[in-house]
Amino acid sequence: MQEGTFVISFMMPFEWPPSQKEKIFTGKVAGNNIAVRATPNQSIKVVITDHNETLSYESCKINIQKFGYFKMAIGWDEDITIAMNGELIPNKDEGEIKVEPKSDFKLNPRNQIQFQIPQDCSHEEEVFLNAYLDLQKKVNNPSKYDLLKASGLIRQMIIDGSPVVHIVNREYRLPIKFPVVIDNQPVKVPGASHQIRNISPVFSSNEELKTLKLDDFLSTIILKDNSHNFSVKDIVKICANVKGGIHLGKPESGKEVAISDIDNQFSFDFIELSLALVNDITWSYLKGLRPLVREILKKYS
Repeated sequence: MQEGTFVISFMMPFEWPPSQKEKIFTGKVAGNNIAVRATPNQSIKVVITDHNETLSYESCKINIQKFGYFKMAIGWDEDITIAMNGELIPNKDEGEIKVEPKSDFKLNPRNQIQFQIPQDCSHEEEVFLNAYLDLQKKVNNPSKYDLLKASGLIRQMIIDGSPVVHIVNREYRLPIKFPVVIDNQPVKVPGASHQIRNISPVFSSNEELKTLKLDDFLSTIILKDNSHNFSVKDIVKICANVKGGIHLGKPESGKEVAISDIDNQFSFDFIELSLALVNDITWSYLKGLRPLVREILKKYS
């Protein structure tokens, strides 16, 4: 097998260790099929296949005590080696290692599209395209402020009474659909009473995704606590209307108070849980609206 490397960044979408084998990534890289899974034994299994050969690897026990973001580098030639957040992970016969989650990851530019705003496009198209470019910048190594402002942009684009996306798409009439991970159910966050669902399509193959119409996307449940179910729309509106994405105010409704309480208890290196979910929502938004962006650019090319 020809040697290669591959890097993925992800938020662990399940409790650690998982109760059964759980997928972290499956897909094709440089002609090789790669499967990365977590096991109930606190290990990571990697299988890489090409037309002629299969390589397999299982790590030692990995001690993960905090919920958060991880970057995993995988290299292979005659054998497979992996590193997580800068820590080289020994194989299954070499004891145990502790890995701390981080939030300073940066996504591969392949997930973004670069373009110039056409000079002769309409005002509505200009607003939409500039918002798209801005959102791409905000979710690539995001700060708390970036994600707050992302919530405001998304609210204006797809939630407000006359969403910008609807206004722009009147001419193009494209079937707008947003990709989410198939049947990825909410999982309990270690040490907390709430559950989250990871919908981000960034590191999933097309076979692992389903696409949703706007209303179905906005109503998708991505966070639960003992009293509430929070949809994509709930998270975006609370972050935009209460936390400062557009307006800054005091939480008043039951869901607003609940999000405030959850955010006070749980964050990823100073980025609250609700804003981490905005990050996932934004990637679904960007991938779902990419066809409209391309159609606009095609019109003015």
